[in-house]
Amino acid sequence: MITRLLRWLRWSLGALFAIACAAAVALVVYIESEDFQRWFETRALTLINEEIQGSVSWDRLEGSLWTGWRAHRLKLRHQERDVFSADSAEVGYALLPLLWKRIEITRLAASAPVVNLSKLPNGEWNLMQALSSRQPSSGPFQWTVAIRGINIADGEVSLRPVMDRPDLYRLRQLSATGNLNLAEGLNVQLERVASWVDTPQQEQIYASGGLTYRQNDERQSLEFENFWLQNRRSKLMLAGAIKDLVSLDSDLRLTIGHLAAADLTRYVSDWPAGVDLSGEARVNGPGKAMDGRFDVQLSSRGQIYGTARANLLDDAKPYNAAVHVRALALAPILRTRSISGALSADLNLSGAGEATETIEASGTAQVTGLWVHQREVGAVSARGSVRNRAADLTGAIEGALGRGRWQAQLRFAAKPEYRATLALSEIDPVKLAALKELPPARLNLTAQLNGTGTDPSTMAAQLDIDLQASHWGAVKIDGGKIAGRIAGGRLHIQTLNLQAAGATLAAEGSLAIGEPQALSVQYRLQAADLGPWLGLIGQSGSGRLQLNGRAEGTLPALSSRGVLAARDVKIAELSAAAADGSFSLQKIAASSWPRGSAEFKIKELRAALDFAQVQGSVALPASTVPSFTLSGVARDASGRSHRLVAEFENQPGEWRARAREIVIALPDGNWILSAPALFTYRHDDLLIERLSLRNGRAAISAAGQVSLSGAQALTVQLDGVELAALRRWRPNGAELKGVLTAQAQVRGSAAEPEIEASAAVGAGQIAGQSYRSIQARADYRRRLLNVDLVIAQDEQHDLSVRGTAPLVLAWHPSWRAEPLAGMALRAQSAGLSLAFLNALKPPVENIAGEIALDIVLSGSLADPQARGSFELSNGAFGVKRLGLRLNEINVAGNADARRLIVSRLAARSGKGAITGKGVVSLARYVPEELSLSVAARRWPALSTERYQAVIDADLRAQGPLSAPTVSGSVEVLEGTLRPRLAALEKSSVALERDPTIVVVSQRGGAPIKAPSAADKRDDNGLWSALALDLKVAIPRNLWVRHPNANVELSGHIAMAKKARAEPALTGTIEAVRGWAGFQGRRFEIARGVVQFTGAQPINPSLDIVAEYRVTDYQISALVGGTAEKPTLNLRSDPSLEQSDILALLLFGKPTSELTGNQQLSLRQNAIDIGTGFAASQLTKTVADALGLERLGLDLSDLSYSGGQVRVGSYVGQQTFVSFGQEVSGKYGREISVEYQLTPSVRIDATRGITGNNGIDIIWHKRY
Repeated sequence: MITRLLRWLRWSLGALFAIACAAAVALVVYIESEDFQRWFETRALTLINEEIQGSVSWDRLEGSLWTGWRAHRLKLRHQERDVFSADSAEVGYALLPLLWKRIEITRLAASAPVVNLSKLPNGEWNLMQALSSRQPSSGPFQWTVAIRGINIADGEVSLRPVMDRPDLYRLRQLSATGNLNLAEGLNVQLERVASWVDTPQQEQIYASGGLTYRQNDERQSLEFENFWLQNRRSKLMLAGAIKDLVSLDSDLRLTIGHLAAADLTRYVSDWPAGVDLSGEARVNGPGKAMDGRFDVQLSSRGQIYGTARANLLDDAKPYNAAVHVRALALAPILRTRSISGALSADLNLSGAGEATETIEASGTAQVTGLWVHQREVGAVSARGSVRNRAADLTGAIEGALGRGRWQAQLRFAAKPEYRATLALSEIDPVKLAALKELPPARLNLTAQLNGTGTDPSTMAAQLDIDLQASHWGAVKIDGGKIAGRIAGGRLHIQTLNLQAAGATLAAEGSLAIGEPQALSVQYRLQAADLGPWLGLIGQSGSGRLQLNGRAEGTLPALSSRGVLAARDVKIAELSAAAADGSFSLQKIAASSWPRGSAEFKIKELRAALDFAQVQGSVALPASTVPSFTLSGVARDASGRSHRLVAEFENQPGEWRARAREIVIALPDGNWILSAPALFTYRHDDLLIERLSLRNGRAAISAAGQVSLSGAQALTVQLDGVELAALRRWRPNGAELKGVLTAQAQVRGSAAEPEIEASAAVGAGQIAGQSYRSIQARADYRRRLLNVDLVIAQDEQHDLSVRGTAPLVLAWHPSWRAEPLAGMALRAQSAGLSLAFLNALKPPVENIAGEIALDIVLSGSLADPQARGSFELSNGAFGVKRLGLRLNEINVAGNADARRLIVSRLAARSGKGAITGKGVVSLARYVPEELSLSVAARRWPALSTERYQAVIDADLRAQGPLSAPTVSGSVEVLEGTLRPRLAALEKSSVALERDPTIVVVSQRGGAPIKAPSAADKRDDNGLWSALALDLKVAIPRNLWVRHPNANVELSGHIAMAKKARAEPALTGTIEAVRGWAGFQGRRFEIARGVVQFTGAQPINPSLDIVAEYRVTDYQISALVGGTAEKPTLNLRSDPSLEQSDILALLLFGKPTSELTGNQQLSLRQNAIDIGTGFAASQLTKTVADALGLERLGLDLSDLSYSGGQVRVGSYVGQQTFVSFGQEVSGKYGREISVEYQLTPSVRIDATRGITGNNGIDIIWHKRY
């Protein structure tokens, strides 16, 4: 039974196993059947759509229940919109872990998935809502989920932060690999994620790297592993972790490989272009004590680095930071080229959140090498601090524009309070404004601003500016003050007063700060001398000016009226005795043309033309376009009146001037405008219409167009114009007579003009020289100038110039006048009078002679080469300053390309003659190098009233004409010098020339003009460049004659001078004989030597002894020292005190025997002496004897008068005969004969009627 039972049990179990296996096989077969597939696909889709809020669909489902499924064309929709779609999606899983309530996804992959993410109005993402359950969960989810393999390829995600808004982020070519684990929270690890990200700004960013997110009951964390964000310009990398998203405990590093400015501007709108960043930033620590460090370099030059700490978990969010800036280039940061420099700064900052009252800060800043608008400012430094809602700032500036210091205190409140001071020293506003044509200025000022509030309607502030002693060029600024107060919405100008160089500017008034900006200001300007102010603009002049006016109204409709008066105005060559004017203008604004009127009257106007009075007005009518009418009448010195009436109008793109009336009164009649003439300037074209002036039969007309860039069509015609009338325009020019007819036409274009001109003058005169005719023609076209000029003085004398000269002439696109090679001009004359040169007002006068020439010019107009011959015969001219008249001047020579060769030069003056020859090289018409030799015999070098000299000379001049070297020897044969010697006058005080006194004429000659500053500069420039090596010999017979002196000189002087150096003199000048007067007594010159040592400056030593006998005393005056510091001592034999010697000279007895009146006279004479010669020893003695010390006199000159008349002359070269007559004392006469045996030995013979006879042999030697 048991056996059977066991057998049945085995059979039953086997059957059951067989049935189970069959059932399993059948189940497997069924599950793998198409029927099960269709059932499972339908049932799974139904269950999913019933569970979630979205709807899922696919085209077909493939796979196995045992291994996993693949859905084709999978879609997830929500609210009628696709949220997810993929060409295929595959999920793999393990079944066995289900036994332990563990869902284990072995793979999760999607091919070309498309995800459309957007945030719903409730703030939830559409994908999360679509996957959320339709029924809320009744309990916690007990299963664990793990996804071991996530693989997404070629995906696309569209992310819209707000639904139905245009902002869209798109992830393209998304690929990701990783895993997900929900066993102990949520752990997502993406080992590799990469995608292109399209932003709403149409920017493409490539993101790649690793991301890990972990969440459990204790904390949430986010890790970045070499996560790169880059585009075609920038590249950033984020690494590290936010260890706790709640406490914000972090350790992150951001590496800025390159952050381009173009990307920064997307987030910082005013970031400067071209300034890229690179560097690193780190954040570590918990949120309650988070530390940060950054170090960034700017591509434009500079570094910014610093540290920060903040408590991000505290509600107040306290923080502190330190920021450092080093060598930051300003120009790129400020996005301007007008400012450059390098900024360095240090800033410490602390506070809490956005509460400004908690902010405390301190810092310093320096800017070096600061330039503003191409002006060098220099270095700027600043220091400041903020504490308790108050700021304290100080700063300084120092550089080429000057120095400055400032200080300010601010208190932040609803109505801020402020106090600021500014001090500027040596500030140059001219350099700041880049006005290169003006001289530099140096201004010193202080300013102070105190006030409250920043709203113009409620603020109250006081501004005070003190201008201290300054200067602008040669203008001395005495000072000034500006005081203003802002109150009630207006700026009140309490004081505005400036004084400089005799000028005063004053103003007072007010200006509304808000709208409308109403202004009311009264101003006054007075200038006692315009000269310093004209000097600022490079002009010389003088005069007085006064301006009074008032401006009022709103700024868009401002009006001003005033009066102006000027007296004794002189500006360069223009002058006026008086000028008065008044004006009244309305609607003065930058955007409109003012209207109003102005009147002016000028008396005694002297310019290119002289007028006794000019009077007129300017009317500005109410017009939508700029326009005005000018009316004026000018009356000249002859009483003739000239008139002009013209209207000016500015249309878009052009100016028009319509001359209604022109009257020019000349001695030969009035030139009158025949009909209104129109001048139009449009773009680059000037159009002249109907310009015609007539005077009887004479006429001047012009019509056509002159263009700076286009076509030319201008004709100018002169018919029957009397040349004598031209003297009105050049009153100081040469006298002109004759009738001029001329015509000129300009055709072609501005780039290639064509010009034809002709002129003819009938019988006439120029500077008294008669001319039979002058014919001239010129033609320019195709870069060739043709010239044909014939000047006929009479039938035998004429000059012709004919030929061609290549020339590039154009005024578009720029002015060009470029001579070209290939010139062929010939100047010929068989004889031409040089008298016409007198019309040029040369430095010589009465020019005469004839010149014959035959010169051919080749090369170019700019660099000609002359070949041919020239000859001057019977030439003559006078040199008034030297008192010379040169006659019989004959010069012959030839031109050899670049040289003028003078083969013969001869001239005579009086009994003298001069001969010479030489060569002068030429460069562009200008004499360049010279080599001349001149020999003069008995030449009257000087022949004026005061100076006469006859010389023999052999001189040579070589080198550049601008810096020649002159060498040779000069021998003074005879001469007389009559200098003005103040030391020998009764009054020795030299009288300086009064510049206000004008010498009209001298001995009936022309007015004497003082040398101009330009002449002096030219003379000084030539003298400075000149080099000299001259030997001057004075054998004898050179006399210095004066009413109180008569001295004969001899000696030898060597003058040496190097270029750009001062001359040096060596040698000796001796007094051969003579006398000098002193207090009515004649002193005979016993010895006189002036020794030049070659020292600089020239200051010769003096050794002069003069003798005089009175009663029983022989008195000697000894002059020593140097020319700059001479000394005078008086000696007597027998010996006396110098005060007694002076008394003997004056009264014939010593001081002890003088009466009271004589002592007073002696004192007065001593005073006269004390104001003259440098008689230092005599001064002290006389002062001691007569008590002159208390007068405080410095006796520096000796004044005396002669007591004898003496006449003498040389008889031959070595014999001198003289005759003398005493006019005081014994009234004796005497005759003397001197014969010079050798330079050291002479014989003197004297015979007088008083018995003073004798023969002397005199030998002297210098040692």
